[in-house]
Amino acid sequence: MKLTGKQLKQLHDALLSAFDRGDLQRMVRFELDENLGAIAGGGNLSETVFNLIQWAERRGRIGDIIQGAVNYNPDNHDLLAVREALLGAAPVDAPTPLPAKPAPPSPPADDQPDTPYAFAYSAGELGGLAVKASVRLNPVHTAILHLLRKEQHPLVTVDLANHTPGQLRLNVLVEVEGYSRKASKMAPLASGASASLDLFPAFDVAQVATLEELTPASVRVQVEDMAGGARWLDQTLPLQLLAVNSAPLAAWDPVSGKRFDLTPYFGAFVTPNDPELDAFLHDAAVFLPEGHTFSGYQVRDVTPQVQALFDALAARGTVYVDSTLDFNPASATQMTQRVRLPSQALVARTANCIDGVLLMASLLERIGIEPAIVLLPGHALLGWAPYKGSDDWSYLETTLIGRKSFEEAHDMGERKVKPHKIQLEKTGDDRYYRCWPLRDLRARGITPVPKVIGDKLGRIARALETGTR
Repeated sequence: MKLTGKQLKQLHDALLSAFDRGDLQRMVRFELDENLGAIAGGGNLSETVFNLIQWAERRGRIGDIIQGAVNYNPDNHDLLAVREALLGAAPVDAPTPLPAKPAPPSPPADDQPDTPYAFAYSAGELGGLAVKASVRLNPVHTAILHLLRKEQHPLVTVDLANHTPGQLRLNVLVEVEGYSRKASKMAPLASGASASLDLFPAFDVAQVATLEELTPASVRVQVEDMAGGARWLDQTLPLQLLAVNSAPLAAWDPVSGKRFDLTPYFGAFVTPNDPELDAFLHDAAVFLPEGHTFSGYQVRDVTPQVQALFDALAARGTVYVDSTLDFNPASATQMTQRVRLPSQALVARTANCIDGVLLMASLLERIGIEPAIVLLPGHALLGWAPYKGSDDWSYLETTLIGRKSFEEAHDMGERKVKPHKIQLEKTGDDRYYRCWPLRDLRARGITPVPKVIGDKLGRIARALETGTR
Protein backbone atom coordinates (compact mmCIF):
# COMPACT_ATOMS: atom_id res chain seq x y z
CA MET A 1 0.00 0.00 0.00
CA LYS A 2 1.52 3.31 -1.17
CA LEU A 3 0.59 6.33 0.93
CA THR A 4 0.10 9.84 -0.34
CA GLY A 5 1.85 12.61 1.55
CA LYS A 6 -1.41 13.54 3.26
CA GLN A 7 -2.09 9.94 4.30
CA LEU A 8 1.44 9.53 5.59
CA LYS A 9 1.08 12.65 7.75
CA GLN A 10 -2.29 11.47 9.08
CA LEU A 11 -0.85 8.10 10.09
CA HIS A 12 2.31 9.72 11.49
CA ASP A 13 0.30 12.13 13.68
CA ALA A 14 -2.05 9.37 14.85
CA LEU A 15 0.81 7.14 15.97
CA LEU A 16 2.44 10.05 17.79
CA SER A 17 -0.82 10.77 19.60
CA ALA A 18 -1.29 7.14 20.63
CA PHE A 19 2.15 6.01 21.76
CA ASP A 20 5.19 7.06 23.69
CA ARG A 21 8.43 5.32 22.74
CA GLY A 22 8.00 2.46 25.19
CA ASP A 23 4.43 1.71 24.13
CA LEU A 24 5.38 1.94 20.46
CA GLN A 25 8.22 -0.52 21.02
CA ARG A 26 5.84 -2.95 22.72
CA MET A 27 3.15 -2.55 20.07
CA VAL A 28 5.64 -3.37 17.30
CA ARG A 29 6.94 -6.37 19.24
CA PHE A 30 3.52 -7.71 20.28
CA GLU A 31 1.50 -7.01 17.14
CA LEU A 32 4.10 -7.20 14.36
CA ASP A 33 6.64 -9.55 15.95
CA GLU A 34 9.42 -7.10 15.10
CA ASN A 35 12.04 -5.17 17.07
CA LEU A 36 11.47 -1.43 16.73
CA GLY A 37 15.12 -0.53 17.19
CA ALA A 38 16.17 -2.92 14.44
CA ILE A 39 13.70 -1.70 11.82
CA ALA A 40 13.24 2.00 12.60
CA GLY A 41 15.91 3.94 14.40
CA GLY A 42 15.67 7.65 15.04
CA GLY A 43 16.92 10.44 17.23
CA ASN A 44 13.45 11.26 18.56
CA LEU A 45 9.99 9.70 18.59
CA SER A 46 8.74 11.64 15.55
CA GLU A 47 11.69 10.47 13.45
CA THR A 48 11.26 6.88 14.66
CA VAL A 49 7.55 6.88 13.73
CA PHE A 50 8.37 8.27 10.28
CA ASN A 51 11.03 5.59 9.72
CA LEU A 52 8.62 2.91 10.93
CA ILE A 53 5.99 3.99 8.40
CA GLN A 54 8.56 4.00 5.61
CA TRP A 55 9.70 0.50 6.63
CA ALA A 56 6.11 -0.74 6.56
CA GLU A 57 5.46 0.93 3.20
CA ARG A 58 8.47 -0.76 1.60
CA ARG A 59 7.32 -4.15 2.84
CA GLY A 60 3.63 -3.79 2.16
CA ARG A 61 2.77 -3.80 5.87
CA ILE A 62 0.96 -0.50 6.29
CA GLY A 63 -2.24 -2.40 7.01
CA ASP A 64 -0.45 -4.45 9.70
CA ILE A 65 0.87 -1.28 11.34
CA ILE A 66 -2.57 0.34 11.44
CA GLN A 67 -4.49 -2.70 12.66
CA GLY A 68 -1.75 -3.58 15.15
CA ALA A 69 -1.83 -0.06 16.57
CA VAL A 70 -5.64 -0.24 16.92
CA ASN A 71 -5.43 -3.68 18.56
CA TYR A 72 -2.94 -2.31 21.09
CA ASN A 73 -4.74 1.00 21.71
CA PRO A 74 -8.36 0.47 20.62
CA ASP A 75 -9.74 3.61 22.30
CA ASN A 76 -7.60 6.16 20.45
CA HIS A 77 -9.86 8.19 18.15
CA ASP A 78 -7.02 9.27 15.83
CA LEU A 79 -6.06 5.65 15.17
CA LEU A 80 -9.67 4.66 14.56
CA ALA A 81 -10.05 7.51 12.09
CA VAL A 82 -6.88 6.51 10.22
CA ARG A 83 -8.00 2.90 10.03
CA GLU A 84 -11.41 3.86 8.65
CA ALA A 85 -9.85 6.27 6.14
CA LEU A 86 -7.16 3.91 4.88
CA LEU A 87 -8.49 0.40 5.54
CA GLY A 88 -12.24 0.77 6.01
CA ALA A 89 -14.13 -0.03 9.20
CA ALA A 90 -12.38 -3.28 10.07
CA PRO A 91 -13.39 -4.91 13.37
CA VAL A 92 -11.19 -4.16 16.36
CA ASP A 93 -11.45 -7.71 17.66
CA ALA A 94 -9.35 -9.16 14.87
CA PRO A 95 -5.74 -9.83 15.81
CA THR A 96 -3.18 -10.24 13.08
CA PRO A 97 -3.63 -13.76 11.64
CA LEU A 98 -1.01 -16.27 12.64
CA PRO A 99 1.10 -17.90 9.95
CA ALA A 100 0.26 -21.45 9.04
CA LYS A 101 2.03 -24.05 11.15
CA PRO A 102 5.08 -25.24 9.22
CA ALA A 103 5.33 -28.92 8.48
CA PRO A 104 8.13 -30.50 10.53
CA PRO A 105 11.19 -31.64 8.62
CA SER A 106 11.18 -35.25 7.52
CA PRO A 107 12.99 -37.61 9.89
CA PRO A 108 16.29 -39.09 8.72
CA ALA A 109 16.13 -42.13 6.49
CA ASP A 110 16.49 -45.55 8.07
CA ASP A 111 19.91 -46.11 6.51
CA GLN A 112 23.09 -44.27 7.47
CA PRO A 113 21.99 -40.99 9.18
CA ASP A 114 23.10 -37.73 7.58
CA THR A 115 23.30 -35.81 10.83
CA PRO A 116 26.18 -35.45 13.32
CA TYR A 117 23.66 -36.27 16.07
CA ALA A 118 23.21 -39.90 14.95
CA PHE A 119 25.24 -42.85 13.74
CA ALA A 120 24.46 -46.25 12.23
CA TYR A 121 26.49 -49.41 11.69
CA SER A 122 25.33 -52.30 9.56
CA ALA A 123 25.53 -55.93 10.65
CA GLY A 124 28.39 -56.38 8.21
CA GLU A 125 30.40 -53.62 9.84
CA LEU A 126 29.98 -54.96 13.38
CA GLY A 127 30.10 -58.70 12.77
CA GLY A 128 26.42 -59.46 12.90
CA LEU A 129 24.90 -56.69 15.06
CA ALA A 130 23.29 -53.62 13.46
CA VAL A 131 23.25 -50.53 15.66
CA LYS A 132 21.70 -47.13 15.12
CA ALA A 133 21.83 -44.40 17.79
CA SER A 134 20.00 -41.06 17.55
CA VAL A 135 20.05 -38.04 19.84
CA ARG A 136 16.39 -37.17 20.37
CA LEU A 137 16.66 -33.99 22.41
CA ASN A 138 19.29 -31.54 21.26
CA PRO A 139 20.03 -29.06 22.67
CA VAL A 140 19.14 -30.20 26.17
CA HIS A 141 16.88 -27.98 28.28
CA THR A 142 18.95 -28.14 31.45
CA ALA A 143 16.61 -26.16 33.72
CA ILE A 144 13.85 -28.77 33.42
CA LEU A 145 15.92 -31.94 33.50
CA HIS A 146 14.22 -32.87 36.77
CA LEU A 147 10.90 -32.98 34.88
CA LEU A 148 11.83 -34.74 31.65
CA ARG A 149 11.11 -38.45 31.36
CA LYS A 150 12.37 -40.83 28.72
CA GLU A 151 8.80 -41.90 27.93
CA GLN A 152 7.97 -38.42 26.57
CA HIS A 153 11.39 -36.98 25.70
CA PRO A 154 14.15 -39.62 25.49
CA LEU A 155 17.64 -38.23 25.17
CA VAL A 156 18.95 -41.08 23.03
CA THR A 157 17.27 -43.94 21.19
CA VAL A 158 19.40 -46.98 20.33
CA ASP A 159 18.05 -49.45 17.74
CA LEU A 160 19.54 -52.94 17.68
CA ALA A 161 19.12 -55.85 15.26
CA ASN A 162 20.71 -59.28 15.78
CA HIS A 163 21.86 -60.83 12.49
CA THR A 164 24.07 -63.46 14.14
CA PRO A 165 23.02 -67.16 14.24
CA GLY A 166 22.70 -67.18 18.04
CA GLN A 167 21.14 -65.22 20.90
CA LEU A 168 22.85 -62.06 22.16
CA ARG A 169 22.70 -60.66 25.69
CA LEU A 170 23.43 -56.96 25.30
CA ASN A 171 23.77 -54.07 27.70
CA VAL A 172 23.41 -50.54 26.32
CA LEU A 173 24.88 -47.63 28.30
CA VAL A 174 24.44 -43.91 27.67
CA GLU A 175 26.02 -40.97 29.53
CA VAL A 176 26.65 -37.28 28.95
CA GLU A 177 30.31 -37.10 29.79
CA GLY A 178 31.03 -34.88 32.78
CA TYR A 179 27.37 -34.07 33.39
CA SER A 180 25.47 -37.30 34.08
CA ARG A 181 25.60 -40.80 35.47
CA LYS A 182 25.32 -43.78 33.15
CA ALA A 183 21.90 -45.02 32.12
CA SER A 184 21.85 -48.69 31.17
CA LYS A 185 19.32 -51.07 29.71
CA MET A 186 19.62 -54.78 28.99
CA ALA A 187 18.52 -56.23 25.66
CA PRO A 188 18.45 -60.02 25.20
CA LEU A 189 18.05 -60.57 21.44
CA ALA A 190 17.33 -63.88 19.74
CA SER A 191 18.72 -64.42 16.26
CA GLY A 192 16.78 -62.23 13.83
CA ALA A 193 15.23 -60.14 16.63
CA SER A 194 15.46 -56.37 17.03
CA ALA A 195 14.83 -53.84 19.80
CA SER A 196 14.52 -50.09 20.22
CA LEU A 197 15.71 -48.66 23.56
CA ASP A 198 15.00 -45.17 24.91
CA LEU A 199 17.49 -43.87 27.48
CA PHE A 200 17.73 -40.71 29.56
CA PRO A 201 20.66 -40.64 32.01
CA ALA A 202 20.33 -38.89 35.38
CA PHE A 203 22.16 -35.55 35.27
CA ASP A 204 24.26 -34.09 38.05
CA VAL A 205 22.14 -31.07 39.01
CA ALA A 206 25.01 -29.27 40.75
CA GLN A 207 27.15 -29.59 37.64
CA VAL A 208 24.30 -28.48 35.38
CA ALA A 209 23.79 -25.40 37.57
CA THR A 210 27.17 -24.08 36.40
CA LEU A 211 25.92 -23.69 32.82
CA GLU A 212 25.47 -19.98 32.23
CA GLU A 213 25.78 -20.18 28.44
CA LEU A 214 25.28 -22.69 25.66
CA THR A 215 27.83 -25.45 26.31
CA PRO A 216 29.05 -28.23 24.00
CA ALA A 217 29.13 -31.73 25.43
CA SER A 218 29.34 -35.36 24.29
CA VAL A 219 26.92 -38.19 24.77
CA ARG A 220 28.68 -41.57 24.96
CA VAL A 221 26.92 -44.70 23.68
CA GLN A 222 28.28 -48.16 24.54
CA VAL A 223 26.94 -51.59 23.59
CA GLU A 224 28.39 -54.49 25.58
CA ASP A 225 28.09 -58.27 25.24
CA MET A 226 27.10 -59.46 28.71
CA ALA A 227 27.82 -63.10 27.90
CA GLY A 228 31.31 -62.79 26.49
CA GLY A 229 32.40 -59.51 28.05
CA ALA A 230 33.29 -58.00 24.68
CA ARG A 231 32.26 -54.51 23.64
CA TRP A 232 30.44 -54.24 20.34
CA LEU A 233 30.57 -50.46 20.16
CA ASP A 234 31.82 -47.38 22.02
CA GLN A 235 31.16 -44.04 20.33
CA THR A 236 30.28 -40.44 21.21
CA LEU A 237 27.89 -37.99 19.62
CA PRO A 238 27.95 -34.19 20.00
CA LEU A 239 25.37 -32.54 22.22
CA GLN A 240 24.53 -28.98 23.18
CA LEU A 241 23.52 -28.05 26.73
CA LEU A 242 21.46 -24.87 27.05
CA ALA A 243 22.03 -22.38 29.85
CA VAL A 244 19.99 -23.09 32.96
CA ASN A 245 17.90 -19.95 32.42
CA SER A 246 16.82 -20.97 28.92
CA ALA A 247 13.13 -21.83 28.98
CA PRO A 248 11.77 -24.24 26.35
CA LEU A 249 8.97 -23.19 24.02
CA ALA A 250 8.77 -26.00 21.48
CA ALA A 251 10.82 -28.96 20.29
CA TRP A 252 10.89 -31.28 17.31
CA ASP A 253 11.74 -34.95 17.68
CA PRO A 254 13.67 -36.04 14.56
CA VAL A 255 12.80 -39.71 15.05
CA SER A 256 9.02 -39.46 15.52
CA GLY A 257 8.65 -36.34 13.39
CA LYS A 258 6.46 -34.76 16.09
CA ARG A 259 6.60 -31.22 17.37
CA PHE A 260 5.98 -30.75 21.09
CA ASP A 261 4.60 -27.67 22.86
CA LEU A 262 6.89 -27.22 25.86
CA THR A 263 5.41 -23.95 27.18
CA PRO A 264 3.78 -25.71 30.17
CA TYR A 265 7.33 -26.05 31.51
CA PHE A 266 7.32 -22.29 32.14
CA GLY A 267 5.74 -23.43 35.39
CA ALA A 268 9.15 -24.70 36.52
CA PHE A 269 10.36 -21.08 36.57
CA VAL A 270 7.62 -20.06 39.00
CA THR A 271 9.46 -20.41 42.32
CA PRO A 272 7.20 -19.49 45.25
CA ASN A 273 9.61 -20.81 47.89
CA ASP A 274 12.51 -18.58 46.89
CA PRO A 275 13.72 -16.78 50.06
CA GLU A 276 14.06 -13.53 48.10
CA LEU A 277 10.26 -13.37 47.86
CA ASP A 278 9.74 -13.26 51.63
CA ALA A 279 11.84 -10.12 52.02
CA PHE A 280 9.97 -8.47 49.17
CA LEU A 281 6.55 -9.43 50.58
CA HIS A 282 7.53 -7.91 53.93
CA ASP A 283 8.25 -4.60 52.21
CA ALA A 284 5.22 -4.86 49.90
CA ALA A 285 2.79 -5.12 52.83
CA VAL A 286 2.80 -1.33 53.21
CA PHE A 287 1.01 -1.07 49.84
CA LEU A 288 -2.01 -3.03 51.11
CA PRO A 289 -5.13 -1.14 52.15
CA GLU A 290 -5.45 -0.57 55.88
CA GLY A 291 -6.50 -3.72 57.68
CA HIS A 292 -5.49 -6.05 54.82
CA THR A 293 -2.78 -8.71 54.79
CA PHE A 294 -1.36 -11.11 52.22
CA SER A 295 -3.85 -13.82 53.12
CA GLY A 296 -4.86 -15.33 49.77
CA TYR A 297 -8.50 -16.37 49.54
CA GLN A 298 -9.25 -15.77 53.21
CA VAL A 299 -10.84 -12.53 52.04
CA ARG A 300 -13.64 -12.09 49.51
CA ASP A 301 -11.73 -9.83 47.10
CA VAL A 302 -8.08 -10.68 46.39
CA THR A 303 -7.54 -7.85 43.89
CA PRO A 304 -6.04 -5.47 46.52
CA GLN A 305 -3.33 -8.06 47.19
CA VAL A 306 -2.48 -8.31 43.48
CA GLN A 307 -2.41 -4.52 43.23
CA ALA A 308 -0.14 -4.21 46.26
CA LEU A 309 2.42 -6.50 44.61
CA PHE A 310 2.19 -4.50 41.36
CA ASP A 311 2.60 -1.18 43.20
CA ALA A 312 5.47 -2.49 45.33
CA LEU A 313 7.37 -3.62 42.24
CA ALA A 314 6.79 -0.21 40.65
CA ALA A 315 8.04 1.55 43.78
CA ARG A 316 11.10 -0.70 43.77
CA GLY A 317 11.99 0.67 40.33
CA THR A 318 11.29 -2.49 38.33
CA VAL A 319 11.29 -1.67 34.61
CA TYR A 320 10.45 -3.54 31.41
CA VAL A 321 13.25 -4.53 29.06
CA ASP A 322 12.92 -6.29 25.70
CA SER A 323 15.50 -9.04 26.23
CA THR A 324 14.38 -12.36 24.83
CA LEU A 325 17.51 -13.31 22.85
CA ASP A 326 18.67 -16.86 23.42
CA PHE A 327 21.39 -18.43 21.30
CA ASN A 328 20.17 -21.86 20.28
CA PRO A 329 21.96 -23.70 17.46
CA ALA A 330 18.86 -25.79 16.76
CA SER A 331 16.48 -22.83 16.58
CA ALA A 332 14.82 -24.24 13.46
CA THR A 333 13.52 -27.19 15.43
CA GLN A 334 13.96 -26.19 19.10
CA MET A 335 12.52 -22.87 20.29
CA THR A 336 13.73 -21.36 23.55
CA GLN A 337 13.62 -18.07 25.40
CA ARG A 338 16.06 -16.74 27.96
CA VAL A 339 14.29 -15.90 31.21
CA ARG A 340 15.13 -14.56 34.63
CA LEU A 341 14.06 -16.43 37.71
CA PRO A 342 11.94 -14.31 40.05
CA SER A 343 14.85 -13.76 42.43
CA GLN A 344 16.95 -12.50 39.51
CA ALA A 345 14.24 -10.10 38.38
CA LEU A 346 13.89 -8.76 41.93
CA VAL A 347 17.61 -8.15 42.26
CA ALA A 348 18.14 -6.72 38.76
CA ARG A 349 14.84 -4.76 38.85
CA THR A 350 14.36 -5.50 35.18
CA ALA A 351 12.01 -7.94 33.46
CA ASN A 352 10.75 -8.76 29.99
CA CYS A 353 7.14 -9.84 29.50
CA ILE A 354 7.63 -13.46 30.60
CA ASP A 355 9.97 -12.48 33.46
CA GLY A 356 7.30 -10.18 34.88
CA VAL A 357 4.68 -12.89 34.59
CA LEU A 358 6.89 -15.47 36.31
CA LEU A 359 7.74 -13.03 39.10
CA MET A 360 4.13 -12.03 39.75
CA ALA A 361 2.99 -15.66 39.49
CA SER A 362 5.62 -16.70 42.07
CA LEU A 363 4.49 -13.96 44.47
CA LEU A 364 0.82 -14.88 44.04
CA GLU A 365 1.46 -18.58 44.54
CA ARG A 366 3.49 -17.71 47.63
CA ILE A 367 0.57 -15.84 49.24
CA GLY A 368 -2.01 -18.45 48.26
CA ILE A 369 -3.60 -16.85 45.18
CA GLU A 370 -3.86 -19.08 42.12
CA PRO A 371 -1.90 -17.61 39.16
CA ALA A 372 -1.82 -18.62 35.50
CA ILE A 373 0.71 -18.08 32.72
CA VAL A 374 -1.19 -16.74 29.71
CA LEU A 375 0.46 -16.90 26.29
CA LEU A 376 -0.62 -14.87 23.27
CA PRO A 377 1.26 -14.70 19.94
CA GLY A 378 4.69 -13.28 20.86
CA HIS A 379 3.60 -12.17 24.32
CA ALA A 380 2.81 -13.31 27.87
CA LEU A 381 0.34 -12.02 30.44
CA LEU A 382 -0.43 -12.84 34.06
CA GLY A 383 -3.72 -14.44 34.97
CA TRP A 384 -5.14 -14.91 38.44
CA ALA A 385 -8.26 -16.62 39.75
CA PRO A 386 -10.56 -14.15 41.59
CA TYR A 387 -11.94 -17.10 43.55
CA LYS A 388 -10.20 -20.31 44.58
CA GLY A 389 -10.59 -22.95 41.88
CA SER A 390 -12.16 -20.49 39.44
CA ASP A 391 -11.50 -20.73 35.70
CA ASP A 392 -12.83 -17.20 35.16
CA TRP A 393 -9.44 -15.52 35.01
CA SER A 394 -8.48 -11.88 35.49
CA TYR A 395 -5.53 -10.59 33.46
CA LEU A 396 -2.64 -8.19 33.99
CA GLU A 397 -0.15 -6.61 31.57
CA THR A 398 3.04 -6.86 33.62
CA THR A 399 5.14 -4.84 31.14
CA LEU A 400 3.33 -1.74 32.45
CA ILE A 401 4.83 -2.08 35.95
CA GLY A 402 6.34 1.29 36.80
CA ARG A 403 4.80 2.94 33.72
CA LYS A 404 1.06 2.83 34.23
CA SER A 405 -1.32 2.35 37.13
CA PHE A 406 -2.54 -1.06 38.22
CA GLU A 407 -6.00 -0.24 36.88
CA GLU A 408 -4.55 0.58 33.45
CA ALA A 409 -2.40 -2.57 33.41
CA HIS A 410 -5.41 -4.67 34.44
CA ASP A 411 -7.57 -3.08 31.75
CA MET A 412 -4.86 -3.57 29.12
CA GLY A 413 -4.54 -7.23 30.02
CA GLU A 414 -8.29 -7.76 29.71
CA ARG A 415 -8.41 -5.97 26.34
CA LYS A 416 -5.44 -7.90 24.95
CA VAL A 417 -6.94 -11.26 25.83
CA LYS A 418 -10.43 -10.66 24.46
CA PRO A 419 -9.73 -10.74 20.68
CA HIS A 420 -7.35 -13.69 20.99
CA LYS A 421 -9.88 -15.77 22.90
CA ILE A 422 -12.38 -15.00 20.15
CA GLN A 423 -9.89 -16.20 17.54
CA LEU A 424 -9.24 -19.36 19.57
CA GLU A 425 -12.97 -20.11 19.63
CA LYS A 426 -13.27 -19.45 15.89
CA THR A 427 -10.22 -21.39 14.72
CA GLY A 428 -9.39 -23.88 17.47
CA ASP A 429 -5.73 -22.79 17.11
CA ASP A 430 -4.37 -22.55 20.66
CA ARG A 431 -1.46 -20.40 19.54
CA TYR A 432 -3.87 -17.47 19.83
CA TYR A 433 -4.48 -18.09 23.52
CA ARG A 434 -2.98 -20.58 25.95
CA CYS A 435 -3.69 -20.42 29.68
CA TRP A 436 -1.57 -22.55 32.01
CA PRO A 437 -2.98 -22.44 35.56
CA LEU A 438 -0.21 -23.20 38.05
CA ARG A 439 -2.52 -25.50 40.01
CA ASP A 440 -2.86 -27.67 36.89
CA LEU A 441 0.87 -27.59 36.11
CA ARG A 442 1.73 -28.61 39.66
CA ALA A 443 -0.79 -31.46 39.44
CA ARG A 444 1.04 -32.62 36.29
CA GLY A 445 4.30 -32.75 38.25
CA ILE A 446 5.81 -29.52 36.88
CA THR A 447 7.62 -28.38 40.00
CA PRO A 448 10.04 -25.45 40.44
CA VAL A 449 13.63 -25.70 39.23
CA PRO A 450 15.94 -27.37 41.78
CA LYS A 451 17.13 -25.10 44.57
CA VAL A 452 20.77 -25.44 43.55
CA ILE A 453 19.94 -23.92 40.15
CA GLY A 454 17.88 -21.16 41.70
CA ASP A 455 20.66 -20.33 44.16
CA LYS A 456 23.23 -20.25 41.36
CA LEU A 457 21.18 -17.88 39.22
CA GLY A 458 20.46 -15.67 42.21
CA ARG A 459 24.20 -15.35 42.91
CA ILE A 460 24.86 -14.48 39.28
CA ALA A 461 22.19 -11.78 39.39
CA ARG A 462 23.51 -10.26 42.60
CA ALA A 463 27.09 -10.29 41.28
CA LEU A 464 26.05 -8.56 38.06
CA GLU A 465 24.09 -5.97 40.03
CA THR A 466 27.00 -5.11 42.31
CA GLY A 467 29.65 -5.36 39.61
CA THR A 468 31.72 -7.93 41.50
CA ARG A 469 31.75 -10.53 38.74
